[in-house]
Amino acid sequence: MENLKGEIDQSLNEIDLLEVQFQDYAKQMMLPDSNMFLLDIYAIGIVNRALSLTSGFSTLIRQQNFIAASHLVRPYLDTYLQFFAVWQVSDINKFVSDVMKGDRIDKLKDKNGVLMQDKHLATLASIDYEWMLNVYKETSGFIHFSKKHIFTSSRLKDPDSRIIEGRVSKYDKYVPDESRLEAVQCMLAISQAIFKLLEGWIWTKNNPEELAKMKEEEDFKNQWSKRVKIIANFYSALNEKRVNDSLAHLHENVLWPTSDPKTFLEGQAAVKSNWKELWKTTTENIQPISFSVLESEDVLIDVHVIVRDLNAAVKDDYKTQHLVEFDNYLIKRIDIIPYKD
Repeated sequence: MENLKGEIDQSLNEIDLLEVQFQDYAKQMMLPDSNMFLLDIYAIGIVNRALSLTSGFSTLIRQQNFIAASHLVRPYLDTYLQFFAVWQVSDINKFVSDVMKGDRIDKLKDKNGVLMQDKHLATLASIDYEWMLNVYKETSGFIHFSKKHIFTSSRLKDPDSRIIEGRVSKYDKYVPDESRLEAVQCMLAISQAIFKLLEGWIWTKNNPEELAKMKEEEDFKNQWSKRVKIIANFYSALNEKRVNDSLAHLHENVLWPTSDPKTFLEGQAAVKSNWKELWKTTTENIQPISFSVLESEDVLIDVHVIVRDLNAAVKDDYKTQHLVEFDNYLIKRIDIIPYKD
């Protein structure tokens, strides 16, 4: 028991030191000659609320007023969720402006069109913090009168005689040290989550060039991912002889390979005619095996090709490579390259 009391005191001292850390983050946001954003004002509001709640919590725990202290865990969690919401929207400036004008966050929608109610935000946040959703659920019991309040004011004194002991006091006599320690550690964990968001914002506003580079890389990854999906959908449609779906992925002036590496069919009409002519005697099943993107941003694909006659007998079975050139998100040209293991 004494060990727990010592651990509680040590954790409370850590909470008291949060003030210095929060103030340091505020100073980093407000450096001389640095740009000022709406989000800076929003973040300072987050920091002030965090300081008030952690200070009040520490004081109440030390005064053995667990019921009042536990009520502060939920609004502290909400403080994190309301900051976390900033990164769930498409237009951060508009979001912050709407909140500053008085709009409730739970009436605003995230980038996926979902209302940002506390439970939804806690669910999203639980991807990074598994404990987040459980803390949200457990602390709800302290916001509204529940069994949590009943069992902090009474206890079963003697199970055999079924005697219940109750106490009317502002002190939490019946609250075990385990519960106090859990609440304190929860406040520290939420603080670390808030710190991470503050650090992210401070880095973002102070490193615009690096951020632009990261965005460019992210855009490239998204473009690459989308093109791979387009290629997969194209071959799937072609294998199933869904002509219109296949053509929808091709540029109107597409260059389509022939048996002669130096000769191409040009345009959708020529390609469509070629397919229909081939399908009179054979069918091809082209399965992409792997994808790689080149410096030219073309996509090199290892493919497995099985050619069958109209009786489904295999006429050819081989691997090769297709080099796919895009114009935006339309296939502009395909070259056939001999396969190398």
